[in-house]
Formats: sequence, C-alpha cells, structure tokens
Amino acid sequence: MVEEVTEARAAEAERARLAAEATAARDELTRIMERIGDGFVAFDRDLRYTYANRGTGSPSSSATSPSASAPSSSFARPTSC
Repeated sequence: MVEEVTEARAAEAERARLAAEATAARDELTRIMERIGDGFVAFDRDLRYTYANRGTGSPSSSATSPSASAPSSSFARPTSC
C-alpha cells in the first residue's frame, strides 16, 4: 500500500514537471514567433488557424490564445511540390 502511494506521488511529480516543461517551451516558442517582423500564420491539417503573430494585423492574432477557427477561404490551399 505504501509503495503504491509512493509510486502515485512520483508519477504526479513527473506529470507536473513535464507540464511545466511543456508550458516553458510553448512560452519560448511564442516569444520567438512574436519577434518575427512579418506576418506569420500557422494552420493545422484542416486549414484552421492555429497561430497568427502580431505582424499579421489580424484582430484575432494572439500569442497567448491561438484560435481554432473554421478553415480560411482567404488563403489558397497549399499544394505539393
């Protein structure tokens, strides 16, 4: 019983550590993306916005809260080379 509690606490501590690392990595990536002077937009596979930096001039651009909107019709679908 004590061993199970110890393992559960260790697993929770590891989960918290990994979550903190993921948050730090996301924050660093956001800082990097915001330094890009030109507009930068990222889309998922369904062409939904996942990120737009301030350079896009988009009212929905936000470093802290990327939106998952409907596919954009203002951008051409990427084609294979």
